[in-house]
Amino acid sequence: MTNILDYLKWRGDLSFQQDPFNAVDSLILSRAAYIRWELVFKNADEVLTLKKAYERFISQDLSQVHMLMKEDPELFERMATGRRFSQIYVSHFVNEVNDEMQFSAIVFHLDDKTNYVAFRGTDNTLVGWKEDMTMSFKDSVKSQRRSVHYLRTVSNIKGKLRIGGHSKGGNLAIYASLFVGQKIQKRILSIDNFDGPGLSQAVLDKKKNHPLFERVHLYVPQKSMIGRFLYLDNVEQSVIESSAKGIYQHDLYSWHVEGNHFVLSSSFDKGSDLLDDVLKDFLKQADDSLREESVELIFEVLQSGNTETFHDLSSNLLKKTPTLLKAISNVDPEKRKSIIASFKILMQLFINQMQEDD
Repeated sequence: MTNILDYLKWRGDLSFQQDPFNAVDSLILSRAAYIRWELVFKNADEVLTLKKAYERFISQDLSQVHMLMKEDPELFERMATGRRFSQIYVSHFVNEVNDEMQFSAIVFHLDDKTNYVAFRGTDNTLVGWKEDMTMSFKDSVKSQRRSVHYLRTVSNIKGKLRIGGHSKGGNLAIYASLFVGQKIQKRILSIDNFDGPGLSQAVLDKKKNHPLFERVHLYVPQKSMIGRFLYLDNVEQSVIESSAKGIYQHDLYSWHVEGNHFVLSSSFDKGSDLLDDVLKDFLKQADDSLREESVELIFEVLQSGNTETFHDLSSNLLKKTPTLLKAISNVDPEKRKSIIASFKILMQLFINQMQEDD
């Protein structure tokens, strides 16, 4: 089956006048947010054509540059060499990672006189994934609040706005749009969340009748896990066929594309439904303090020994094992009880749900 790279190969020479902007284009721009733009932009005020940005990118020694997905350089090349995207402009790139937040975003100025604001999803930093899990017990995390400020900052550009993102970036796209203010909201044409988490129950209750939800669309693969986390039941949803297995369907390069649209499935995989039911029940049974203590314990252990990324964690894992075991043994026994309690709740919920299915 074909994917977004094939789409760019076969339809990349069609302008937006010939074939108007569609959901596949939105997915491509959401993935493009992951490109290593920090290697391209010389200062925060630069505005470049995509073609010029790619020329700068390939002029460097990329042999030692880490790419989150191996297909990203090819995606960049096909966008930069095809008529559809090569002459669009890119600007307002930010990339901020600290002890509390992982946040990155960029704006693509399309030649149909609209602007696509793309929020990058979680990269391989541990702090980024910790933020995702923190959403289970906090109404907002720092990157969400930062996304609102970013959208306000870039709203001085002329034209209508399209907002989107993959993974946590999809969550940020919705959150920023809901809290940015009416004047900017009136300019938003669409908000696309590609397999990203939903909202906390408190935020959803506060904004449940907001008219902006009519412009939100959730795109998820058949075996979605991350895209069904938290709550987002009041928006339009498309279930997409994928060539990957299990959680690897989160990789949007595995999503099937035909022509200028996705290949849709009639339903979720049974395993995805099971996990969704269990996690929803867990969020009801485990209070905020239990969830918070569990998350803090997990990442206290993972971040031991100057570990900052999953790459750090996976490389030389055997050498790090004693350090990890020591970190676990040094954790306050009371804190350890939290993660054990969480695990017991999850296991019981899985057993109950499987019995109901039988």
